[in-house]
Amino acid sequence: MLEQADGWAGTLTLPRELALEGGQVKNRPVEELTQLRQVGGVDNHLTLDGKKQVAVSDAQHAEYLFRASSEGLNDFQWVLNDSQGTLIKVSVHGTKVTLYRRGAQDQYRYATLAAPIKDVHIFVDTSSVECFINDGAASFTERYYAAGKVSATVSGKQVALDEQVYVLGREAD
Repeated sequence: MLEQADGWAGTLTLPRELALEGGQVKNRPVEELTQLRQVGGVDNHLTLDGKKQVAVSDAQHAEYLFRASSEGLNDFQWVLNDSQGTLIKVSVHGTKVTLYRRGAQDQYRYATLAAPIKDVHIFVDTSSVECFINDGAASFTERYYAAGKVSATVSGKQVALDEQVYVLGREAD
C-alpha cells in the first residue's frame, strides 16, 4: 500500500466544522486554516475563455478559492498536473461536479447539487486534495502521487470569477 510506504496511516483530512443549514448538513474547513496562508497571495477577477496557468509559487502546498461573479461556475475546470499529466481534475457543469484522480481504479467521484455551483474551495498538500463545493454542500478528499514538479491550471468557457490563491505554510504564524 503506497500510504504505508510513504509513512502515512489513517485519515488525512483537514479539520472541519459541520453546520445544519436549511435542512442540509454542510462541512467546511475550519476558519483557523486561514492562519496557514503565507504573505502575498493572488486575488484576481477574471473571465476565463480557455486555459490559464494559476500563478502560485508552490502549487503543491496551496489553497485555491474560486467564486462565480454571476450565475455560476458552469463549464469550469481546475487541474493539478505533474510531469506525467493530470493528477487531479475538478470539473463543474451546471449543478454537477466531477472529481477525477489519476490511477488504475476508482478514478471518479461525483456530486449533483440542488443549486448552481457558486464556489469551489480547494486545499492541496503534499499528497492530498480537499475540495469543498458551494460552501460545504459537497466535499471530496483524495490522495495523489506526483511525479516531478506540480502545477495548477483553470479553464472555462466565458466563466467570470474571482480567484484567490495562497501558498500554505506548515504552521500558523
